[in-house]
Amino acid sequence: APPAVQATAGIKIGVDYPKPIVDHGPVSKENMSRMAAAYKAHKAKQQEEITTSGRDTKSKAKGNKNSTTTTTKKEGSQRTAKRNAASKSGGGKDEPKKRKTK
Repeated sequence: APPAVQATAGIKIGVDYPKPIVDHGPVSKENMSRMAAAYKAHKAKQQEEITTSGRDTKSKAKGNKNSTTTTTKKEGSQRTAKRNAASKSGGGKDEPKKRKTK
């Protein structure tokens, strides 16, 4: 903050409040570009593993533990809906049996 604003507030940067460690603008841009590069490298590595594995992405469902499975948002939503319906109806196998009260 400018000195006039600091005087009005009754503080002084570096005395009452710590000075910034870095200049936020350039450091933020540098970190964002580093993260973008890291995400891009990770995505490329995943794509390479999928294409070089020579395995079908659905083979895990058939018992192959070394491959990856892919689930679409729709499939995930359908599974969640089924789980929720089962728990509401009391048909979920993980739910404890309800005790009868006298």
